Amino acid sequence: GPRRARRTYVDSRLVPSPSLFDTLDQAEHTRKQRIIWKVTSELSMRSFEPGMNSQVDIFLSELLKSAQKGEAVDVSPRFSRLAADVISSLGFGIPLHTQTEETNRPLLDAFTEVSSRIGLYMNRPATAKLLAWLAHKASEDFRKSTQSTRSRLEWHWEKMRSTTCTN
Repeated sequence: GPRRARRTYVDSRLVPSPSLFDTLDQAEHTRKQRIIWKVTSELSMRSFEPGMNSQVDIFLSELLKSAQKGEAVDVSPRFSRLAADVISSLGFGIPLHTQTEETNRPLLDAFTEVSSRIGLYMNRPATAKLLAWLAHKASEDFRKSTQSTRSRLEWHWEKMRSTTCTN
């Protein structure tokens, strides 16, 4: 029923407290949305432009290196890494360096997995039957998968923090 679906939804969060995107409280969502608007204002975005240009330069440099080796290049994963580095720099002030280092690339898979789940919840009621099935038939597997993803993300974030703090 609704309680089980809500529990599954709450259990799928990466952190115990709700974020802007998964809070169920409208007033809390509005408060957090105002904070986001300040960060994404035109002035704020203009101040971030040099950082974004730097990430695009890295992208083009890595693409050029591959081209000079005569390698066929699948740009789709490279664009994903570019996006991750831009978003992490803008959102957290810490680039993940996924374009140039393999260390944090597993985070991209975890983000994709989590995004799929979030998409299910954001498209309710269209996905209500699927969510009910997940909650009833596969809830244990779903919870284990969510906990595994959460653990991987926490491990990577902690590793990133310790690396950043020591530099």
